[in-house]
Amino acid sequence: MVKCNVCGKKEATVKIVKVINGEQTVTHLCEECAKSHQDLNFSPVSFNLSSLLTDFFGAESKNSMPKIYNSSALSCSKCGLTWNGFKSRSRLGCDECYNAFRKQLLPLIRRLHGTVEHQGQIPHSKKSLIQKSKSLKRMRMKLQEAIVEERFEDAAKIRDQIKQIETGLEVEKNE
Repeated sequence: MVKCNVCGKKEATVKIVKVINGEQTVTHLCEECAKSHQDLNFSPVSFNLSSLLTDFFGAESKNSMPKIYNSSALSCSKCGLTWNGFKSRSRLGCDECYNAFRKQLLPLIRRLHGTVEHQGQIPHSKKSLIQKSKSLKRMRMKLQEAIVEERFEDAAKIRDQIKQIETGLEVEKNE
């Protein structure tokens, strides 16, 4: 049981995680302290995902929106949900909807979260594997930059680092 960081008496039921300039701070609050906390200036009851999405879609006229947003023909092959159906009920129908509406969802997710890459907690059993995969992705981007900028000595070093990471990933996946 985690105690409230403000009053120190009650059990914390709210967790606030702030990341500012790469520095993460975590605050645990009880329900009472959360109601008066300065960073929580909204009521969870009044928060409405539908109105939030309507604000995203409704900010522009329908004619100025990309054609795909107006298309009711776009639908999920698994559950049959259409894009317009998602817009009206603000919920996806199944796991396959993420793939069916990927091009439309990515800009929304980026606007809501600032990124489309997972930034949250990682299961301890997968942490090393995921960190190595992200590192590998960054190194491949650096390699491409070095090649474009014709820094071939740097590119060779980066290539060798990539090989080491790939070897470590293979070993870890086989364990």
